[in-house]
Amino acid sequence: MKKSFLIVIIGMLSLGMSMNSCSSDDEDETDSRDQYVGTWVMVSEGTVNTLFNGDIEETEIINETETVNISKSGENDLLIDDRIYFVNGFNLTSTPYANPFDSVEYTGSIIFTTIGVLSSDTITLQSDVTGTWSYDGSDGTFNGNVVNTLSRM
Repeated sequence: MKKSFLIVIIGMLSLGMSMNSCSSDDEDETDSRDQYVGTWVMVSEGTVNTLFNGDIEETEIINETETVNISKSGENDLLIDDRIYFVNGFNLTSTPYANPFDSVEYTGSIIFTTIGVLSSDTITLQSDVTGTWSYDGSDGTFNGNVVNTLSRM
């Protein structure tokens, strides 16, 4: 009798555990990235300096406005203007983005290292700009900062 009772208890516990493990909590969860998917207006402002022998030769003023698309990528990423950003709460990070160039006169590369902050109606991306250039046997560097502020259309 005790053995039968023990088997019934173990069976009931097993049934209860299997029912709990089968329930899905995923149905109620929403993906926080969904609120950012769509078309946004991006205003870019900043400066990029061209240096030769440590002295600033030229400063380019950045002041541009364009529309960009945002979509989800992978499990935790957003694709903003064709660049992947990892989402961690309200923070964004991306791997440095190198933009090489090779023209008739100049060769080199500009590297953008970007972090960002998400809010419901604004996304701010802060990029540090570094790089190198070469022209007719002379070499130099680039440095600067660009802030991209995205707002919903």
